[in-house]
Amino acid sequence: MRRKRPCRVCGKWFMPSPRVGERQRVCGCASCQRERHWRNCQTWRERNRDYEREGRLRSRLVREPSAETSSVAPRAEVDWSAARDLVGLEVVVILQLMLEVLLRSPRDLVGRQVPGIMEKCVREVETSSQDEIGGESRGN
Repeated sequence: MRRKRPCRVCGKWFMPSPRVGERQRVCGCASCQRERHWRNCQTWRERNRDYEREGRLRSRLVREPSAETSSVAPRAEVDWSAARDLVGLEVVVILQLMLEVLLRSPRDLVGRQVPGIMEKCVREVETSSQDEIGGESRGN
């Protein structure tokens, strides 16, 4: 038999729904239902603290290779699922990120050096003449 009970959020007395019965702990007020939902979510997050972090790590591990990283040969040669099983998800993600940084940095440095090299070549060509390079000039 159903009996009135106090709402765990607002404290008002209510009659539980016949469908829910004795399991109902809060009244049908929308604000109390939102609060109940928020509390349930919070307790779930406390019990499953690593769930979101692991999801983010897994998404980094499984993400589609971009055009920038698709040319990275070592990434294609490593069996990341086997590595994940051996050392764990966090370590594999950290290794992947370090590998990407290490392989990207030389390309970035080369890209920065090209303008300086080009300027130096242009200056060399402008200051040198045919006579200086290899003897007398032809056809004058």
